[in-house]
Amino acid sequence: MASAPVRPADRYGDPGPLRRRLRLAVVVALAVALSAWAVWAGIGLATDRIDAQEQGFDVVDDSKVVVVFSVAKRADQEVVCTVEALSSTSARVGVQQVPVGADDGATSVQTVTVLTQQRATTGVVKGCAPAS
Repeated sequence: MASAPVRPADRYGDPGPLRRRLRLAVVVALAVALSAWAVWAGIGLATDRIDAQEQGFDVVDDSKVVVVFSVAKRADQEVVCTVEALSSTSARVGVQQVPVGADDGATSVQTVTVLTQQRATTGVVKGCAPAS
């Protein structure tokens, strides 16, 4: 019966206790980092998220623009959205705060008329935040 070949010690080195400890430390560090990332990502996804997107706008005249936008939020949450009217130079020429109540549900479409100081060329939703 043939015996297994012997690995030359001077060629590969002996995997001593220091090398095993280093390997174990690297594996433990990677596991801790992965666990920390999972907790961080889970907390980030658990936060209340409010999304608002413009659906369209209509420049009525030199003093007003109508903006239509959708809001996605928690169904029981009350938020306030800031809608802006912008000029051709992207200067803000009008702003309107729009409350979106819990009775509007999780997703709703809002229509708001923003009064302007001069003719607007567009209407945008600047953002939404939880109502105080």
